[in-house]
Amino acid sequence: MKDRRFVGLLLRLLRLERNWSQETLCHGICAVSYLSKIEQGKVEANEQLVTDLFERLDITWKESAEMVTLRDDLYEGIFSGDGTFTKQKLCVLEDNWDQMAIGPCYTDFLVIRAFYHRKPEMVPQELEPLLDIRQQALLALLRDRHEEAYRMYPCPLTAICLGEEALLKGNYTLSMEYFQVAYDMAAREGYAHVMLFAQHCMAASCTDLGNMDAMYHHSRIAERLARALGADDVLKVIHYNIAATKAEYGDYENAYAYFSALEEPDVLALHKLAVCCEALGKKEDALAALKQAEKMESDIALKNEMCALVRYRLEHPDYLHDPAYGEMILNTYERIEKELSSGFARFHLRWVTQWLTSNRQYRKAFEILQRFPQNRISAEFN
Repeated sequence: MKDRRFVGLLLRLLRLERNWSQETLCHGICAVSYLSKIEQGKVEANEQLVTDLFERLDITWKESAEMVTLRDDLYEGIFSGDGTFTKQKLCVLEDNWDQMAIGPCYTDFLVIRAFYHRKPEMVPQELEPLLDIRQQALLALLRDRHEEAYRMYPCPLTAICLGEEALLKGNYTLSMEYFQVAYDMAAREGYAHVMLFAQHCMAASCTDLGNMDAMYHHSRIAERLARALGADDVLKVIHYNIAATKAEYGDYENAYAYFSALEEPDVLALHKLAVCCEALGKKEDALAALKQAEKMESDIALKNEMCALVRYRLEHPDYLHDPAYGEMILNTYERIEKELSSGFARFHLRWVTQWLTSNRQYRKAFEILQRFPQNRISAEFN
């Protein structure tokens, strides 16, 4: 029998969910006073009595090898990073929730379900004191308490989340450390999906650090893992990021070769294609890419403004002496810093500093560059 506190609390939660009184639930089964003690975890009722109480709630309390196997498979999917496997197993749980969830694995299933749906509120607060360390760690991750989760349950998943947090905060050196820890731990466990994600994230961190050799190194490892896993979607993202990095750091020829060959480019790919064409003197090709992008729907904020900046430069050769362009670039850049990731801001850094230095606003240019101390443009400016 599961911990008596859990059984009692679960009976109470399900009873209140139905708006039943204690007398309604226990009539003909046990005394109200005894049910009260069960719900408070003060007594451990015999298995038959508990079964009868759950049946009164129209719930079959059972413990089966099938439930335990499903629980273990779900944890394996989450901690191994295998999203496809996890989704398959979660569908089994969702389709059989009424038959499988209520039982000794109930808290496991609640936490796993909440984690998959990214909704910590799916776990009643009253149950939290009864959760084990692994369950508490998943809830901490859901609440963005990554360091707490890692301390409680150090594993590849919690290390990855710490790395992502550091990356978003712009602490790229620290993010590299956590991603390396996650990769090493995942390698020991054979979690290939986590290994792939860690290497992919390390490549992104190296881009932010301006270390192109390391970026290519980690990208190559990520490519090998993606091919081995048959992760074609991830492979496409890796290739896209490599090309975007080339465009960011001025390798427009090779970036153009990639973006111009895409069969179904999205708005951001077309924006980068236009930037490459602009740099290579392919004005008509750049305008054609922008025209295509401007007709497309996108969930990326500020995509119209980013495309408009390229169009303005193409249509106004004297843009560096045009106050209207200066207002556009500075306002858009300010919004990009507030609303999008640092990668978007870093990509536009070249044109912001170009405008500021051309108009002798050196102090402001210097202040912006200090937010990207590892950027190659910053080094050149200094």
